[in-house]
Amino acid sequence: MHINTLEQVRQQMYRCFERSGDALFNLSDALLSESQARSLPELSLSVFFERRWPSVYEALQDGRINVERLREVFVQALIESTPADEPIWLGIDSSSMERLEAVSSRDRGMIYMPNMPHATNPVSVGWQFSTVMLLPEHGTNGDRSRDRATARVAAPD
Repeated sequence: MHINTLEQVRQQMYRCFERSGDALFNLSDALLSESQARSLPELSLSVFFERRWPSVYEALQDGRINVERLREVFVQALIESTPADEPIWLGIDSSSMERLEAVSSRDRGMIYMPNMPHATNPVSVGWQFSTVMLLPEHGTNGDRSRDRATARVAAPD
């Protein structure tokens, strides 16, 4: 990606943060640069997070992100370099995460659980995740994730 394109993407990304934008933007820089951080206090120690550690929690609690617009920014940045007459290759994956005991977790639903050798019923409770990847024309080890979203699964009546 060209440096000017990266700068434009960062500016567009910043405009998607509707409240607490500076703190959210610093937090996103810290998330991208501190791969070894295992907690929010560790992220707050990043040189890219220019605030004190309570700002991490405040940004997450008070911040507002226009998710649809942010998704559009990322998709546009990924396909911008592809000529209009060339095909775009997408890979789609769907994975289930079983969470029987997470009663208070939102968006839990009935999920299909294949390969359950000790269970007689291949249906369980948990989350269904779908990942859409923008694939290069020739396979590489660094395929780029385009979007990850939780697919809501309706519980049977």
